[in-house]
Amino acid sequence: MESIGETLRRVREERGITLERLAAETRVRVEFLAALEEDRHEVFPARTYVVGFLRSLARALGIDEDELLRRYREDRGEEKDAPVSLWENESEEPGEERNARWIWIAAAAFIALLAAAWLWFER
Repeated sequence: MESIGETLRRVREERGITLERLAAETRVRVEFLAALEEDRHEVFPARTYVVGFLRSLARALGIDEDELLRRYREDRGEEKDAPVSLWENESEEPGEERNARWIWIAAAAFIALLAAAWLWFER
């Protein structure tokens, strides 16, 4: 079975796309694209970059994104049914907790405004 990098290179070459053109389309530096095609994931500062770049490349090349990430997960020895997330060691994305906090703040502010309006008109 060919590696993820080999698959990326093969599909890119079959479509006649240069690394430079792919870099312009995905906004991923040519050096990083070459590293992915050579399966050199250690050059990336974190897994987040690899997963994000693989997603971008899959979309740009018309590859099944889920299948590509499943293969990446298997290559890393991760659990078969574990979700592939951009966020390492977290069950949910950081923004979700922050969004929930803002909803509670907005609700409290709305209630405070209602209470102030009620007190104002009760005078």
